[in-house]
Amino acid sequence: MSLRSRDNARTPMQWTDGENAGFTKGTPWIGIPENYHKINAVSEENDPGSVLNFYRKLVSLRKEYSVISEGSIKFQETGNEKVFAFTRTLGEEELAVLCSFSGEEEKTAFKVPAGEILIGNYPEEQGERDTLRPFEVVAVYNKE
Repeated sequence: MSLRSRDNARTPMQWTDGENAGFTKGTPWIGIPENYHKINAVSEENDPGSVLNFYRKLVSLRKEYSVISEGSIKFQETGNEKVFAFTRTLGEEELAVLCSFSGEEEKTAFKVPAGEILIGNYPEEQGERDTLRPFEVVAVYNKE
């Protein structure tokens, strides 16, 4: 496919690892990605660490914690262009979110605070710290 084409993102939905990725019994108008045997809805459904289940947890947290959708937002200075951070505050609740966009460990001036880790893409590491692991995302909740 062309590098400048939208078709790269418009392939048939990969439902299963079966014929045509379970998308159709006919002939798709555009090719099925070769990775459909590994990356498909059925495999994501059965993998607790999948992107699908990560997003499901995000939706669940948004419904459970009002601070996520209703809290005031403040973008934080990290001192590192590869780290993005913000806090949301609602009454006595605060949520700190830090995201690393680097394949290396990155230091940040806005530290990961101690608190309840609601979600992250690494095994939980409690306590304040000033380093994020490669491509780490973490959301820490505190209530005064």
